[in-house]
Amino acid sequence: MEALIEAIGTRYDVQKKFSNVCTGGLHLGETPNEEDVPYCVFMVIEEPEWTYEVDFEVYTVTFFLVSGDQSALQILNLYTSLKACFDEAPLVVSGYHLIRFWRRGTSEGPARVEDQWTLSIQYACELQKES
Repeated sequence: MEALIEAIGTRYDVQKKFSNVCTGGLHLGETPNEEDVPYCVFMVIEEPEWTYEVDFEVYTVTFFLVSGDQSALQILNLYTSLKACFDEAPLVVSGYHLIRFWRRGTSEGPARVEDQWTLSIQYACELQKES
């Protein structure tokens, strides 16, 4: 899982389409200071799966986008940039062959919670350990 987390961070750093818009950064599992909006928090959950005696590792990666703008425009721009960065991304995961990294879907749509817009997006990742 650590190798996948590193690959996601590297993709964020290298693909400026998302990191230039998500100026508060990409954070694993914790929310930064409220002043650092817009930002993205992500979580990785492992779902082991074995098929045809081949050991695949399947993960769900959830990205939570947060915007402090009054309108929904910024959260929608974040979403567009996230898709450009991560949809079918050719992640380089150390020690693994990437089978596929794809978007499963989003929450109902952007939601306004107090003074922030939020949106969650789920991706799936299939990896196979290198022999």
